[in-house]
Amino acid sequence: MAIDFWSNISQRVGRASTLVEFQTYSDLISGVATGEVDATVTSLTITERRAKRVDFTHPWFDAGMRDMVHAESQSSFGAFVAALSHAGHPATYAWIGFIILMSTLVLTLFDRQFDGSFRRR
Repeated sequence: MAIDFWSNISQRVGRASTLVEFQTYSDLISGVATGEVDATVTSLTITERRAKRVDFTHPWFDAGMRDMVHAESQSSFGAFVAALSHAGHPATYAWIGFIILMSTLVLTLFDRQFDGSFRRR
């Protein structure tokens, strides 16, 4: 999709472009930072570290996916929870859990009151 997008733009503005493939996102960022390539079009997540090396435009496509990875630890559960906490998600999950719990309680009491075959214990 990104290649078609870029081809369409380059044709519309009358500029020639050459496709250059990079093996990793790190190589891609280095290529832009060093001037090996002028611009890239990719599904690359904007991180603080990447934004310090190269300039990003506004996203041209939003698939709704959000990735969070702790910068210094690749598999730390504590870092994952800390990242969620920093983004404000635990409070949201707590509210969702509370609503589910209260809904379950209300429905159970309703069933207990009006369903004669509902077990009392």
